[in-house]
Amino acid sequence: MTITGSNVSTKEPGWKVKSACHASLRVLYYVHSAPDHGDRRHLLRSTIGHTDVAAFVNSSMVFFVGTTPDSKLREEVHAEAESYGDVVELDFIDTYRNLSHKFIRATKWLLANGCLNTSQRVVVKLDDDVMVNVFLLTSYVKYLLTLDHSAEPSIHCLILALEKPIRRMNSKWFVSRQEYSSFKYPPYCLGVAFVMHVSVLALLSQAVHHVPFFWVEDVYSTGLVARSAKVCSYRHRAPLHHRGWR
Repeated sequence: MTITGSNVSTKEPGWKVKSACHASLRVLYYVHSAPDHGDRRHLLRSTIGHTDVAAFVNSSMVFFVGTTPDSKLREEVHAEAESYGDVVELDFIDTYRNLSHKFIRATKWLLANGCLNTSQRVVVKLDDDVMVNVFLLTSYVKYLLTLDHSAEPSIHCLILALEKPIRRMNSKWFVSRQEYSSFKYPPYCLGVAFVMHVSVLALLSQAVHHVPFFWVEDVYSTGLVARSAKVCSYRHRAPLHHRGWR
């Protein structure tokens, strides 16, 4: 990854990040990670983030993490951010039920730092346990850049339709009727990975101001927020691979 000097204010989240959104960049990997997932970040840096691979794809990568009350781990994350210049620490405690905050704040950061203001760039959103077939991705990016994203903004992903909130109180994914009253979710993307034009992510970032917060991040970001922004979803041709997929 080619990294240039930082011009991000030290008062803002991610001030240690060196600019990864140069003008000619074609693919931005926007990665949701966690403070204690340093090994996963190193793996991504050594594979899809490797200098030669990044040059082939014309890509760069930014990791977004929340904060941790563990002072030793927090120091390790800060040292990693200083060393690699690709980690943004956002101002919330990094827990499963705070993942929607990560989406809101990460997209706000990308918008504020000039990553979403070009017509020739694609965002690949990943969780940190997802691998990318860069050969398929480069072909898919060429296809995406031929589409009219202003006429039909879209997210390309694995779509989940007709899913219902889990009402079992002993479930990790329990959702009360106070949190979400409808009996089913709108169609949404499996949140581990999806692809979109940068203009679409900008639409989602702006639409969060009009959608009540909901902690189930993939439903919130690619379902409720996308619906508000009039963004539709399409099933992609799978350049992305999660370790749990077959």
